[in-house]
Amino acid sequence: MFKKIKKYFQKSPINNERGSSISIALIVIAILTFSMTTITGVNVNLAGSTNIKLEQVSDENIAKGLINQAISEFESFVDSDAKLDEFNNTEIARILNDYGIVVTDETDFPENEEFGSDGDHESRIYRFAYTLNNGSVLYKFEYVSNGGTAVENLNPFDFSLATNEKLILNSGFYDEITLYGNEVKLSAVAPYLRDGTTTQQVTPYSSSNGGTYPVLTPSSTASLIYASDSYTYCSSTSSCFNLNSGTTPIGILESNYVNVVGSSLNDKGELATETISDFFSDFSYEDFTVDFIKNDAPTSNRTITDPMTLVTAGDVVRANSDPISSGGGGGGGGWGGGG
Repeated sequence: MFKKIKKYFQKSPINNERGSSISIALIVIAILTFSMTTITGVNVNLAGSTNIKLEQVSDENIAKGLINQAISEFESFVDSDAKLDEFNNTEIARILNDYGIVVTDETDFPENEEFGSDGDHESRIYRFAYTLNNGSVLYKFEYVSNGGTAVENLNPFDFSLATNEKLILNSGFYDEITLYGNEVKLSAVAPYLRDGTTTQQVTPYSSSNGGTYPVLTPSSTASLIYASDSYTYCSSTSSCFNLNSGTTPIGILESNYVNVVGSSLNDKGELATETISDFFSDFSYEDFTVDFIKNDAPTSNRTITDPMTLVTAGDVVRANSDPISSGGGGGGGGWGGGG
């Protein structure tokens, strides 16, 4: 009887272990095969994308080279005013045929009204364009003038006030400083909000309460004004601003502003003859500061040749400085480092 009961509890093969192992192995092989196929597919796609980008870069480099070549030939060809018309009649078609560069004389376009003929002065603007394989257009402008131009790098820290927009001076005292604005506007009154209200008002005009036009020449040396587009002043002593027009901020009544040059305004300052095309175009504060520290700050018998950035400036200066000597002896050469 005991043997019979024991027989009931004998281990029976519930699972086919050999069959299960084969199934698991086949599944793993299938997954690995799929993974390898996927990785190979991704690599092929990435290689295709790289080839496309390399083709685009090569196309752009070729276009830049052709445009520069066309501009170089333009500059060599035009040696007098008469050659400008000859270039338009003969060379534009040749450049298109030789290089695929489309040259357009845009002097008479409405947005280029500052170019053209003005007495003996002739200036023109040309556009050299090349269409890339992807349909994009790469272009470059070429300016030509018989008036002569010179390019000078400005130091932005020579200016006390500067903006690429409108610089509005409502009275004030400007003692031998340099100012720049695309448009510079002067007035003898200033707008303000009445305390505790939203009412817009202007200061009263009276010489006794300081209501005067900006003082630009307080001494023998006048302040220098750079105005690229216009230099005007409000000819009225009260209607210079548009006030209390609903939710609109305080505006300028442009019609009441007239040219300073040739006017009866007593103090005009000194209007600069140079033109600043873009005050903030490529200025880098880091480059300016590093250049000053390396080239201007050291004494005449010290130089800094080590690489430097704003982050490493303190360490580089200290490495090129003498220790501060103690005691009451006379000072030595060199300069101390700062934190």
